[in-house]
Amino acid sequence: MSLMLSLVFAASIAVSPHPGMIVTTEWLAESIKEPDVRVLDVATLDEYKQGHIDRAIFLNVKELMVRHGNIPNELPSVARLEKLFREAGVKPTDKIILTSNDPLLATRAWFTLDYLGWGDHAAILDGGTAKWAAEKRPLSKRLTHVTNGEFVANLNPHALISRDELKGLLDSNEPFVLLDARNTPYYLGHKKGAEVYHAGHIPTAECLPWTSNTSEVRGIRTLKVTGELADIYAAKNITAEDQKIVLYCRSGVEASMNYFVLRYLGFHPALYDGSYVEWNKTEKIVPESR
Repeated sequence: MSLMLSLVFAASIAVSPHPGMIVTTEWLAESIKEPDVRVLDVATLDEYKQGHIDRAIFLNVKELMVRHGNIPNELPSVARLEKLFREAGVKPTDKIILTSNDPLLATRAWFTLDYLGWGDHAAILDGGTAKWAAEKRPLSKRLTHVTNGEFVANLNPHALISRDELKGLLDSNEPFVLLDARNTPYYLGHKKGAEVYHAGHIPTAECLPWTSNTSEVRGIRTLKVTGELADIYAAKNITAEDQKIVLYCRSGVEASMNYFVLRYLGFHPALYDGSYVEWNKTEKIVPESR
């Protein structure tokens, strides 16, 4: 699989990027009719029906993330996720290409597949459906029908970290990097965000907004080249594959972009799915900056 991204990056970064995790619109246009290429469009049904990449299969974002009590955007049960991907026709021989109008929904779907042990089967369409449409490539408003696939999870528990596990890390002497993927005003506590009652951030966290990973031209976000991405994380002292890295945001969606990029660069982060919405209800925070 070709990838038109630079593989030249800072020599001090001892990581191994995985170029197969990202595909271009050019690659997809050439490969979309291959029997083992399965394009999943992460959207609501209304969004999907308004126009999607021809042959793309609907992946209902409302089934990809659910509310657990007073915590939004959580992973559903493994059984529900297996059913979701089976009904999307996914089978072990597939190369899964994730796309969306919102790049965060594609990265959240990739994180979910990685948690289910299928990250090696999946890639993200750089620029997503927005870039495909801007290039006047074929779109459809019809529902793409598929037969059920053969999807069985092989859980990767290291993809997740719970509130109690994060508390344990903070109370220990174990070195780790904690990154907040929200934009700076939320990290600093100048803004709260939905369902956040105590502005601020988790102690010791550094701010690395999810948007830092992308460039935006005429409303279309694409990933920065590999060297730039590596430099961004090196600036946060992330340079070795065996480092412990924990990611969070408001509710686990924005942090999925940082998770995807770190996995692409060869790191092994863990995502705190409850994120700040859960944390700020019961735990210590660093309050608003003055």
